[in-house]
Amino acid sequence: MPDQARRIIAVEHEVQTSRRRLAGAATLLVDGTLDRAGYEALRDRERTTLEAAEAELVRLRSLTMIPSLPPLDVVLSEVGGWAAVLHGADVAAQRDVLGVLVEPHPRTPRRLGAL
Repeated sequence: MPDQARRIIAVEHEVQTSRRRLAGAATLLVDGTLDRAGYEALRDRERTTLEAAEAELVRLRSLTMIPSLPPLDVVLSEVGGWAAVLHGADVAAQRDVLGVLVEPHPRTPRRLGAL
């Protein structure tokens, strides 16, 4: 298992532990085992831990979602150029590719004659 995956699992565990502690602190307050000041101190500490862990999860997961793509010129040289790519695909796939590459004109065409 890669180090990053292990780190995600560890941070997910931290998140679960902090949530469990927050719920436990509320229970202790309601039961009278913990006074208001003790509850607030515990709550604040666990919220800080939880927020930091959740931010770390977002960061770690964003790193895993970024694919490593080769440069476009390398890909095109391997497939034989744009012509080969477009001629080898069906019409729907060609439209998808061209739709990404060609930006629509900012003006909408208007009919000039009377209807």
